[in-house]
Amino acid sequence: MPRVRIVSGPFAFLLHLLLAGLAGVSLWAAGAPRSWWPAALLGVALLWLVVRRLTAPRAFLWGFVGGFVFFYLHFDWALAATGLVAARVVLAGIEATFIGFVAVLWAGIWRSRLRHHSSIVALGAVVASGVAWAGVEVLRSAVPFGGLPWGLLGYLLVNSPLVHLAPWGSTELVGAVGVMCAVSGVIACENVLTVHLFRAVRAAVVCCALLVAPLAVGLLPPATGQVKVAIVQGNTPELGTVSDAMWATITTANHVEAAQEVVRAHPDLVVLPESTSDYDYRVEQYPHDLIMNLAHKAGVPLLLGTQRYFHKQGSDVRTNDYVVQYPNDQLPTAAHTYSKQHPVPFGEYVPLRGFFEKLTSKIDEISIDMVPGERPAQLSVQLPQRTLTVAVPICFEVAYSSIVSQGVTGSELLVVPTSNVTFGRSSEAFQQFAITQFRAIENARTAIQVSTMGTSGVVAPDGAIKYRTGLFERDARVVSVPLFAHTTLAARTYHIRPYYVLAGLLIATTWAVIGLCRKQ
Repeated sequence: MPRVRIVSGPFAFLLHLLLAGLAGVSLWAAGAPRSWWPAALLGVALLWLVVRRLTAPRAFLWGFVGGFVFFYLHFDWALAATGLVAARVVLAGIEATFIGFVAVLWAGIWRSRLRHHSSIVALGAVVASGVAWAGVEVLRSAVPFGGLPWGLLGYLLVNSPLVHLAPWGSTELVGAVGVMCAVSGVIACENVLTVHLFRAVRAAVVCCALLVAPLAVGLLPPATGQVKVAIVQGNTPELGTVSDAMWATITTANHVEAAQEVVRAHPDLVVLPESTSDYDYRVEQYPHDLIMNLAHKAGVPLLLGTQRYFHKQGSDVRTNDYVVQYPNDQLPTAAHTYSKQHPVPFGEYVPLRGFFEKLTSKIDEISIDMVPGERPAQLSVQLPQRTLTVAVPICFEVAYSSIVSQGVTGSELLVVPTSNVTFGRSSEAFQQFAITQFRAIENARTAIQVSTMGTSGVVAPDGAIKYRTGLFERDARVVSVPLFAHTTLAARTYHIRPYYVLAGLLIATTWAVIGLCRKQ
């Protein structure tokens, strides 16, 4: 492959800084609420262009810079939730480290490829670049502290043709093919500049094929039925405007009031968000009376979020529950309760509390740690005509493929209860809705996101958004949604797919190490 050097000498550092920064900004522009998906491919292309011919330390540096710019902008909600710029910087830095590692792999893979001129080796290098990205995303979705699969390339590409691959390989396949498409595009442009037209056309054909071919993939399975769902976003006060106790009381009252306005339309099911009753209505009298009155008036099952506080191993702890409340006076049993499996570190519990308490007093704001539940994210609801099984990953859990796939298997509807009020008017609620949209496509399910204050809405299995609310507004409506029972390949392989991807990462890493150990 001929080398194209745009600039050298003292301006190289500034050029790399500019391109790496632009790569990060481009990736950010692809994320919600901007959602310009071509920018994701542009960001990957710019980053690959910068790092591919560098040494490992320099590749890591510019990969880290590009990743840091992206994550710092993407994680605006970290500042909104904590009030600490340091929290946003540290979180962006941790995640950017993974992008730095990808950049090192890219540099090694491409250096090895330069020693060969075979088109097969060139294609292999393109594929290895995509596999490296997907493998590192699997790693950052698992570590540290359970990982943070937020800002995955697949989510940024949710409105692109590549998302049609989601039912076959989830975020790993969509992200890997996205990288291959971007890299092929850069190779095509480079060969145009060096007047190697055959190579340019070949790379352009690969790029276009990767981008367009997914449009021909698959058809939606037939629906198994339909259900009328009342979706209630009752709205809440913004945090800090009232006391915590008043916030919980107002939130419950708002949602009950909003729900009462739509149950007259005789829905089959009423869906309310996480933290509908932040005080456990199964114990506290005031929210109990409100919820039970709503259940009686509706005459149909309610799905709603609450919390349970209890004592465990000498400490006060809590669980984040999503429950089925029937119109009778019987409170939900364990069989009708799902407890969040993946509490958010530093948001719902504090790992290594003793250590972090020495660093900041902000840790004390999480006074009672949330502990994980052990059952899959799934609830069975007895309707008059049938039993409906619903997948119910809570809030951030929608970003974890394994949790969603477990819940979706055997269910006919996906419901994502969330609150989002902690993140104020940041991008978090819109980013989460984009992830819910991806999950609808991946699992061939109608997906309902229901929030206390936004954003709520319905996504069809083909990714079409039926409606979506704004932030800090009341919205309650009854929507007829189709049900689906087909289990996609992505859902069936959630437990083994990461191991295949990590095996591919190992091969790509070996290739990269061989390349980095060779002299140019």
